[in-house]
Amino acid sequence: MANIDDEIIKALIRPDNYRDIGKDAPIKGLIRLKIIDYDTEVDVGRNRTADILLTIQRESKQRKVVIEVENDRKFDVGEILRKIKRQRHYPTIVIIPKEYESHAYRFQKSGIPVWYWKATCKWLCRSCDKITTSTSSLTPIRCDNCKKGGNCLRFVGAAVEFEEDKNNPSIPFEEFEIDIETGKVP
Repeated sequence: MANIDDEIIKALIRPDNYRDIGKDAPIKGLIRLKIIDYDTEVDVGRNRTADILLTIQRESKQRKVVIEVENDRKFDVGEILRKIKRQRHYPTIVIIPKEYESHAYRFQKSGIPVWYWKATCKWLCRSCDKITTSTSSLTPIRCDNCKKGGNCLRFVGAAVEFEEDKNNPSIPFEEFEIDIETGKVP
């Protein structure tokens, strides 16, 4: 069974038949550089897993960028920032629910660009086999058709749209240059 995070990642990548990034994938607009490869759910530190790790081409060098996708189920800006800052080995872009755009400044103050997602979630009622839609990933209270409780509803997908915040800082690639002598990020 899919969840909203899976649907957002799928909508970002829009994988083609070969599981590569699709031609019209929104992730290309997110980074605006040539994407060489991607991977999902990648360990990028002792206690941190990135939702998406991109390998991009910039100034004839391969670089990595982390994309963190946050959902609206338990949104906690402080916890998200701590998770990102704890072991920040790569530049990071965060994608948050549009309804929390008033909190974007906290990410941007830390040099983290912000994008927003909006979704129309689809829920299948097990009683009447009809679809109920909502703009939140939280299970609706009841089916729109038969009025049975939310425990009869099963998440079946989402139509997701993305939007960039207009006050985003540029991605600070220079901060994440690897020192050739020590092999570490300064």
